[in-house]
Amino acid sequence: MNRKGQYYILLALLLIVYLVASRISEAKTPTPPNSFRQLYENYMTESVKVMNSGIYDGNLTARFSNFTTAFLEYSRSRSPEFTLVYLLADQELVTVDNRLKETVNVTSSTQSFLVVPGNSTTIRNPQNLTIYLAGAPYQFSFNGTTELRVIFKKQEKKEVLVHVESS
Repeated sequence: MNRKGQYYILLALLLIVYLVASRISEAKTPTPPNSFRQLYENYMTESVKVMNSGIYDGNLTARFSNFTTAFLEYSRSRSPEFTLVYLLADQELVTVDNRLKETVNVTSSTQSFLVVPGNSTTIRNPQNLTIYLAGAPYQFSFNGTTELRVIFKKQEKKEVLVHVESS
């Protein structure tokens, strides 16, 4: 008898089901937007403690390398693409430790060399060092005391985040 009204009700129900189903498929797992910032701030905060302990023990370079290894293992649970390269100055020696997933070019006033991922090198008495990362230069100067310079990097799909920090 009144089939026209039934078709409108059926059409309305199908439209509601479609709208609800399309909203459910849009649900995404959010990643914390500040995880990169939190990680590099945490690293810099803890690094000061490790440096003080390493200076006291007289084994700064090894202690700091172990700390960085442990920190990067922890950071994988929060942000798998979080990497870094650090320059640790201890009096007249500067250690460049590359924990990135790419080779970096290190240039001083007298020499230039490549540091491959997972390796480190030590330079004696550099006044200034330039790190070339993906073609971009990052310049650092040292004054002969215990100092730390770090380049943090996180790359996801088309977004690359880079932060440079000194302590």
